[in-house]
Amino acid sequence: MVTGLTFANTGTPTSLSSVENADFNGKWSSHFFGNVIIEQVGNQMMGTYQYTNDDGITKDGKIEGIIQGRTIQAKWWEHPSGEGRPQGRIGEESQGDLEWKMSSDGKTLFGWYREEGVLDQGEEEKHEWNLER
Repeated sequence: MVTGLTFANTGTPTSLSSVENADFNGKWSSHFFGNVIIEQVGNQMMGTYQYTNDDGITKDGKIEGIIQGRTIQAKWWEHPSGEGRPQGRIGEESQGDLEWKMSSDGKTLFGWYREEGVLDQGEEEKHEWNLER
């Protein structure tokens, strides 16, 4: 059984998606979290960022997600610098999800993030997070 293909009127298999993934690789800047470095392999992406919060604590952030065309849907987590990936210690790290959509000129990512465990996680809990290169 072949999956991921559909047959057009010609009877020839064609891809379900004719949209190629945009190139998200590289360094992006954010006024909120500083620089975000994105590495893309196919439709998978990984990203890193670092920032200092209002309490003066520097945190390392990680992002992992999926690319579909010009959109990234991902999970993020962060923790105090030098502590590796968080293991669920309340108060020392946070995590959540995000989405970015690339502008038509490829120079801006418009999007949002939200943190898990904050109120009911509805639309009102999304915070703007835009990037530029």
